[in-house]
Formats: sequence, structure tokens, C-alpha cells
Amino acid sequence: MNIYDYFLSPDIAEHCEKIGHEFSPLDMAVIIDRSDKTVEEKHAAWQELISDYPDMQTPKRSWFSAEDGLHKYLKKLMSWEKKIVKEFMTPDPGALYQLTIHEPYEYKGSDSRYSRRLTYRESEQGNYSSVAKALDTAREENEEDEVGVISITKVLVDVEGKRYANFNYAGDLLSIVWGDYEKGAPDMLEMVFIDLPVPFVKGDLVLLPDGNPGVISYLPHWGREGGETSYQDLVAGALRSDGSDMHANAYEIGYDNTLCYDHYEYFPMQYFRGELKGQDQFLKYLSMWMKGENFFYGKEPWVLINTFMQFYLEAESEKLNRRFGKDWYKREAETEES
Repeated sequence: MNIYDYFLSPDIAEHCEKIGHEFSPLDMAVIIDRSDKTVEEKHAAWQELISDYPDMQTPKRSWFSAEDGLHKYLKKLMSWEKKIVKEFMTPDPGALYQLTIHEPYEYKGSDSRYSRRLTYRESEQGNYSSVAKALDTAREENEEDEVGVISITKVLVDVEGKRYANFNYAGDLLSIVWGDYEKGAPDMLEMVFIDLPVPFVKGDLVLLPDGNPGVISYLPHWGREGGETSYQDLVAGALRSDGSDMHANAYEIGYDNTLCYDHYEYFPMQYFRGELKGQDQFLKYLSMWMKGENFFYGKEPWVLINTFMQFYLEAESEKLNRRFGKDWYKREAETEES
């Protein structure tokens, strides 16, 4: 098996292959689980792990249990998913399926397949009596390039809880969401922390999972912020490390056009190779500052960047005022309301 076929980030895949990093069968199972393959393709890959790779004991954690070994766990996982997929696809009396189309969005100038696959705007498109009718409607009313992911929710009458499934345009099942609280459900692979080397360093300009450019300020590979825990402690399970620890902290320009700081999964991250547009251009200065090019003259970088962004937005507003007349946005809002 070429495990690199299952990586979301070509940059992380290239880095791991270059340094000759070895993945355990459990690591490979987690990478497959987090990939963009269909459920059928994931099951085939897990079956290959069972057939061609040695069994192993899995780490003992309160949030992940596979005491009988990885092979038995994977068999249980596939059996469970097949069961709930069958239940999901079978119409029940009084049940309805709610359809939501996630429209793809790609940052201008980006060559990322990841941003196109997972970053989208939502568009709710009705209720249906079966999965097949919901998928047919999605394809009838939308061109393939207008669809990133088709999400379908099954709602049962007088029963608490819902189940969600994601499909591609062809109707292939990409994932089905279930909770570890469900009776008989195996623990989820997404809760497993694995050793995944990354090529990024502080200040790198990357494409974030939300499809926007950002600047990395922290990765667990550099040790926990504050220095109390090393990356190897996380790998060894210190502080009950789990999949939620596989995040990076980064800055990006938010929807309100201010500098935002948040944490993001680093599994899909890759270098940003597009052209920065608009106020996002200020990220390159933050990147330079984080890499040691101190041209902020003692000022906090985000203060100056937000100031520069304000100048930029005022200039853009003035251009629109000259083109469409003063207070053009107020007239547009009044038109929409009427």
C-alpha cells in the first residue's frame, strides 16, 4: 500500500517520504480515516491493512479502546459502518431526508484541491423521502462544478437525534457521522494522535483548511506552548493526548477584515502558492516578521497590520464611492429590502 495516496496535504506527504518516516499500521489506519476517499475505498484500504500488515496492540486511552488488537478493531469498525449505512439508506415510516448542497469555493490564485473540496457555502434545498431522491435533486438542480459536497440528514419522527452523511456529485458515500455514545459503536479513529512530521516552520504562509491563506504561529511539534510538554510527550500519550492535539495555531484575515487567531487541523495544510489578494497581502508582512525580519520598529505587528488594513479598506471604499456615488451600499441595501 502506498500510504501517501491517502494524504490530504501533498507537502506533508512529500516531507514524510523524503525523511523516510515510518508509519505503524495504526498510523496508516488513522491517515486512511482522515483521507478524502469514499467509505468503500477506506474499507478496501483497511482490509488491506488486515491482510498484508502485522497486527498490533493499540495505545490504551480512556477515549480509544481496541484491546483485542488493531485487526479486530478495524473489522468491528467496518461492520459498524456498514450497519449504520444500511440503516441510513433505508427509508423509515415518517422519516425524511434533508438536503444541503455545499458549494465549492477556491481562493483566487490558489492551486489547492483541498480548498475546493472542503471549503464551501451552504445552500439548503428541501426535504425528501429517500436518499436517492435527494441525490437526484442535487444533480438535477446543480452542475458538477457547483457542488463540493452533498450533505444529507436523516430525521426520524419522535426520535431524538439525527444522522448525517456526505456524498460526492456521483453519489458515492464520503462519510457518515456517528457518535461514540451510540450503543455498540466502536471508538473513533479521529481521536487517535499519531506522529506526523510536517515541513512547516513558524511564519510559513500556508493554505488553511477553511480555504484561506494564513501564517503559522505554533505547531505541537515545537513543544506545547509554555514549554510544559514536548512533542514526544504527546506521541507517548502524555496529558491524554488525542486527535484534538493535532492542530496548529495560525493568523488569517477574518470575515470582518481584522487579523484573527485560531487553531486548525494541520493534516490538510499545505504551502500557500497563490497570489495574495486585497487585505490578505498584509499576511506576507506578518510572515516576514515571524521569520525574524523585524521592520515594525518596536510596534506590535498586528497593530500595524490592522492599521494598514484599515487604510486599504478606506481606499477601496473611496474607489467605490467615486464609481457608484456616495453611500452606494445604503441604496443597495434598501433595494434588496424592497
